[in-house]
Amino acid sequence: MVFLRKGAKLKEEKKKNLSGPDQTDPKKKNRLSTLYNSMRGSKRRELKESNSTESEPSKLSPTSETPDAKTLRLLEERMCDDPKKLLADRVRELRKVKDPDSPQIPTDVREDFPLFEFVCEVSLRRKSENFCPYISWSHPPLRVLEDDRLASITLNIPTFCFPDMDIVEPVKKMKTETYCFVFTDLQAQNKFGYCRRFLPAPKSDPPEKRFPVVYCMVTKLRSFETFSKIFDQVVELRNFSSAGAYSLLKALIEQNAPKPGKSVTVKYINPKIGNLVEIHVERVTAGKRFEHVDLATCCLN
Repeated sequence: MVFLRKGAKLKEEKKKNLSGPDQTDPKKKNRLSTLYNSMRGSKRRELKESNSTESEPSKLSPTSETPDAKTLRLLEERMCDDPKKLLADRVRELRKVKDPDSPQIPTDVREDFPLFEFVCEVSLRRKSENFCPYISWSHPPLRVLEDDRLASITLNIPTFCFPDMDIVEPVKKMKTETYCFVFTDLQAQNKFGYCRRFLPAPKSDPPEKRFPVVYCMVTKLRSFETFSKIFDQVVELRNFSSAGAYSLLKALIEQNAPKPGKSVTVKYINPKIGNLVEIHVERVTAGKRFEHVDLATCCLN
């Protein structure tokens, strides 16, 4: 019995040593809680200070200001000035460090570029048992194209104009269609191909079945509404005389693209009246580029 009591006492002493100081003592307990809270608070302060230093942007002194920071500072100082002046200053700063032909600079801020670079008429002709599209007229002509990138684009234009060439059939009536496709080269530069598919005017009465024709314009300008209005004039002339439509397209290709919100005047001979006629080609602003899109239908579908 004596040995059992001594063994029980030794077990109790060992438990006390492993559990640490007696926390039931109020003085010791208060001291431990004070030390714990102080250490916990210091760690929280250190964590908060480290997060705040990471979130705050580094402040550059005037002597160590980088070119980009200097440009941003100048732009911020001129925020109260004319927005056009602000855009012009930003473009001027960008051109000091970047090539004007670089794809990073949008086409809209370049000085001058043609309204479109290439225009063609794509028709259908029979090949064995099917019909295949081909370029029946173009300006400039295919044989004189000097730009290799533009020449490679012309090889794919007929397919883009008639992606449904396997199912297209001659019809008596058809609703005109306007659409666009995009060519992207290895330098990430985009060229847009605006197309208008329509049914030519009948040559006999009553009208016979006939295949549609597509006009395509290749350009750097991204403005669907502008080219849609040009196609309205071209198709109207085409139904009266092909020569009249070709003369209008040749006059348009010699013009530079207008600035956003501006217009250019083009003169050509209208075969209907036999006189010189003027038309105004207006370039819509960036906010009106998607006016032709029915957003309600897109969201519902």
